[in-house]
Amino acid sequence: MDRLQGLIFSFYREDLFVEQTLLPLLSCKITRQMGSVIDIQCMDSVHLDRVLPIVKYLKAPIGLLKLGRKIVIYSSDSPGVKYSVSLELDKNLYV
Repeated sequence: MDRLQGLIFSFYREDLFVEQTLLPLLSCKITRQMGSVIDIQCMDSVHLDRVLPIVKYLKAPIGLLKLGRKIVIYSSDSPGVKYSVSLELDKNLYV
């Protein structure tokens, strides 16, 4: 587990459901580029399809910890999907 994965899993350490949901993230390579973009590289397009639904759980820790403003999820055989990270503190984090 790399540092960014550790931060995300630590953010949800008391919510076992979310931790189980985030398990496909362990097989990804996560890097931070230029201080504002988080790149998540999946193994293949099937793995990418498993990771895309958990983006809603990635936005909260990345936004609150100010790790980046965009998330790009891609695999070697699929184009990247970009998400903007904008989080309001009074918003429900799980939505």
